[in-house]
Amino acid sequence: RLPFVLGTFSTNFCAFFIFKLLLMRSIAIYILLFGILCGCVSTKKYNAQLAEKKSVEQLRGDVDYLYSKLLGNHPQLYWYIGENQLKAKFDSLKRSISEPMVAHDFYFKLAPLVASIRQGHTRLIPLNKRFTAKERDSLKVKKYGATPFSKLGFAIFNGKLYVVKSDSWDKSVPVGAEIVEVNGIGSDVLLSKYRSTLTADGYITTFVDRMLANRFPSFF
Repeated sequence: RLPFVLGTFSTNFCAFFIFKLLLMRSIAIYILLFGILCGCVSTKKYNAQLAEKKSVEQLRGDVDYLYSKLLGNHPQLYWYIGENQLKAKFDSLKRSISEPMVAHDFYFKLAPLVASIRQGHTRLIPLNKRFTAKERDSLKVKKYGATPFSKLGFAIFNGKLYVVKSDSWDKSVPVGAEIVEVNGIGSDVLLSKYRSTLTADGYITTFVDRMLANRFPSFF
């Protein structure tokens, strides 16, 4: 299954919706209003769903479902984007899906489209791999973190990524260090990729950079 969380908010209507979007047919879709409804899925099954490739038909169907839910539930969908422009983006995304994908890859196709609505509380958030209690103990998650960067705090200054906090046992990356690349990929490339998935109201950029720095560890 490919779960994402989509939230929308309007100060005019005082409405807050959270959608937990999962691929159609084999996946149920939960709409949460003023609350969170959690399904009981085993960690093993949950992780298997994240790793499972979904067909082109399922992916395109999910795009259609998201579009219909936005049209039916978002109180002010066209504040920053035209109706025809948004429809064209959804149509273009559907055409671009030509092969099966897992959740991670699908997220990077779908999230930039949602971000183009330019409303800070309308966004997709990927759900990451879960660990069983046994795995957390064996991997010493509490000590080392769930991801390579989870014990580090980041900030973006002048388009560059810096470490501003460290609770890591590994002191080879000191506070103040600039992250130049990760796994051979330049940090500028990574920041551009991840920034495209984040939203803010209108054309605000400072909030996006703060959110990007805070979420950077979760992308790995």
